[in-house]
This record gives sequence, structure tokens and C-alpha cells, in this order.
Amino acid sequence: MMTEQRVGTYEVMFLISQAEAADLTAVIEHIDNLFARAGAECLALAKWDERRLAYEIDKQKRGVYLLGYFKCPTDKPGSFERDCHLSEHLLRVIVTKADH
Repeated sequence: MMTEQRVGTYEVMFLISQAEAADLTAVIEHIDNLFARAGAECLALAKWDERRLAYEIDKQKRGVYLLGYFKCPTDKPGSFERDCHLSEHLLRVIVTKADH
């Protein structure tokens, strides 16, 4: 008997440097690869804003935020977030459950 795998919807906010944002298509391809590794389906991904950071991160004073929504099995967001933290293209990432 096969049990059906539970799927959840999640919201993710990426922070990238301005240098990475200069080649936004390459960053989006990289993020798509991260989604694929986690077995996630990207529902939406868009540039949200460019802002001055409250404190320097890797000698960066400004950053570009990307907001995304994705669906994946409920046991996969942890591994997706870990892959994002290991990525050299992303400064910061936060994943939350999208209950709204």
C-alpha cells in the first residue's frame, strides 16, 4: 500500500548582492536548480526590491531581494534551505510556510 506524500506551499525570500543581480538570469537559473534538487515546483519568483542593508554582509552594503513561492514535499524544505545557505550566489535566505 502506497502512502500519499504530503505537499506544502512555502514562501522564500532570497537576498543577493548587487554584483550577482547584474546577471539576474544566471541567478534565477541557479535558484531553479536548487528547486529541482529539492523536488520543488516553483510557483512564482520575482524581484521584490533593492535596499540598503542594516549591516554589511560579506562587505556588501546594498542587496537585492527576490520573493518566491514553491510547492514541495513537507520533508524537503530543510534540505532546500541548507542548499541555499551553502550557495555562493546567495547572501541570505529564509523559508516560511505559506498558510495564507
